[in-house]
Amino acid sequence: MKKRNFKKIFTAAFSAVCMTSLTLTSIMPAMPVSAAVDVNDTINTDMKGSLTIHKYDITAATEDGVSVADYFSDGKQNAAAESALADYAIPDVVFSYVKVSDIQTVSEVKDGESHVQLMYTLDTELESILKLKNEHGDHKYTSDAINKAMKTLLDGDNNTTGKNALERYIKGVSHHEAFDKTDAQGIAKVSGLDLGLYLVVETQVPANVQYTTDPFFVTIPMTTDDGDSWFYDLHVYPKNQTDIPTLDKKVRQNDDTAIGNAKGEKDAKYYDYGTGSEGDVMEYILVARIPKITSEASYLTTWEFIDEVDYGLTYNQDSFNVYIYNTEADATEADPSKAVATMSKDKYTLSFDTHTDSVHNGFTLSMNAAGLEEINHSPKYAEKYMTVCYKATMDSSAKVVLGDTGNVNDVSLTWKRTFQTNFDHLYDEVRVYSFGLNILKTFEDATGQATGRPGDATKVQFILQNATDGHYVTATGSNGVYYVTDGNKTADREDAFIFSPAADGSLVINGLEADITADGHVSSQTYILTEVQTSDGYSLLKEPITIVIDGTDASILPSLTELYDVKDAAKNTADGRDSFTYTLTDNADATVDGNATAMTADNASVNARVELTVVNHSQFLLPPTGGYGTIIFTLIGCAAAFAGVMVIVRHKKDETVENA
Repeated sequence: MKKRNFKKIFTAAFSAVCMTSLTLTSIMPAMPVSAAVDVNDTINTDMKGSLTIHKYDITAATEDGVSVADYFSDGKQNAAAESALADYAIPDVVFSYVKVSDIQTVSEVKDGESHVQLMYTLDTELESILKLKNEHGDHKYTSDAINKAMKTLLDGDNNTTGKNALERYIKGVSHHEAFDKTDAQGIAKVSGLDLGLYLVVETQVPANVQYTTDPFFVTIPMTTDDGDSWFYDLHVYPKNQTDIPTLDKKVRQNDDTAIGNAKGEKDAKYYDYGTGSEGDVMEYILVARIPKITSEASYLTTWEFIDEVDYGLTYNQDSFNVYIYNTEADATEADPSKAVATMSKDKYTLSFDTHTDSVHNGFTLSMNAAGLEEINHSPKYAEKYMTVCYKATMDSSAKVVLGDTGNVNDVSLTWKRTFQTNFDHLYDEVRVYSFGLNILKTFEDATGQATGRPGDATKVQFILQNATDGHYVTATGSNGVYYVTDGNKTADREDAFIFSPAADGSLVINGLEADITADGHVSSQTYILTEVQTSDGYSLLKEPITIVIDGTDASILPSLTELYDVKDAAKNTADGRDSFTYTLTDNADATVDGNATAMTADNASVNARVELTVVNHSQFLLPPTGGYGTIIFTLIGCAAAFAGVMVIVRHKKDETVENA
């Protein structure tokens, strides 16, 4: 996602306008104005004046190579500058203004000499904010004194405090007025102004504005830059710098983070997409950069995540946490020990929604008033990264989407500043992929047995091992249809789940994972299918079947802001970056014992289940009961018995002779 360098481009300057000083405060180096209404050397007190404000995105203009330093501000309209900056107009900015003093000519004697000069009378509150105090106690000050006080108030670390003080002041003055919001060309104008000294403050900004214009003073009328006349219609070009949050969503499988897993490593990284078996816990992070806040006018008024996930994943509602990190790298690692702050759960609202369409689940996480107050006022949040962490469990059911479509998980971030009707959306998504096996159990020459009985598929038993991760697959189901429950893993073969086909020989195992490499790309997962029992009269397979699933690979890019200038907005739309972009880069495929095999679809999701047929052949026939073989054994047995009898008889006869 495009990121901008939001350093201050211009040092904040005060501008008070009078006969002796004509520098406009915090106004972009820019732009002269149109024809003077009155060119008399003295002010025509019967005249009214006007003030036109032109707002441009100086950050974007500078990034595009527009040299804003080529333009300076003298209160007159500058058509060349407006043409050069037309593509960077900022709409929806609101300025407030208030007349704080008449223009007064003061004549006094100092050191025996007469002094005649323009001066302005300020009320005590404004005088206090500017830390002004004169020796006469009459609250009258020259433009030089006001300029110096304003510069001190807005310099360096005082800038935010000074802006806030003047924003509060102008809102508290009952007779203050507001310009209409700037239009699509970034222009707002107010006419019919009485003559005098005005304080102008930017009080509402759209979501993309981070550096509000420094408050400034301006007089109606104003002396021309050459110092020879007055003009009554002023054009000012206050600068704005913009800052856009970023949004990135990532996922990892919970059991991959265990040290000493079968892969011999701890894979703690989060990726743009993941793969999991049914029953697995998936861990998600939402990473958003908090924009810069420079004054109350740029406070955030809305900061809300809306998440939606396919129905095959269920949120673990007690797993949510929100952390603040200094860097994007730390935020995407999501290690709580590296967080600079943890937002307590009373700073945001969390609600869950099971949609009636039975296709999606969702949640909304929104900063409440206390959370916004903390973000807006605490320096530990400005330009930091917020990470929302949560877990979701893959169901062991037909709700889980198998194959290349994956289980989609979208998120949007809605954020507003003080101009409530102007806001921005950012979008991203992750997908979790899962796969299955579609096995057909058949028997060859079943009717050729002596018994004439066909093979009974329901007596066949298989066990399945995830050889990559080193555990036996567990499942739930019956009648040849099973859903993996891989949250209950076992490394003991004796505890392996028994899979049996239905009577027609079909055996479907849903919800097996592939693997993710260290660089976030898809990798293969190896499964070992072992037949441990077959039908009566049939031979078991000689050795297990090796099944390798190589999962789906994809590219997912977050959206770019909707609030770019018109040039970037057009490009974002053309590139499809006004929303996230999902690109399937590689379909899933599989091999069985090293041979490529077909994968069938799950509804509309292709490459969902590995296809294979397992054939059992009947055993070799042994000599049957009866026939010549049996007769021979019978005769031998009888002969032996006869011989035994003869021995006994002979023995008995010998005894008789001896006794005679």
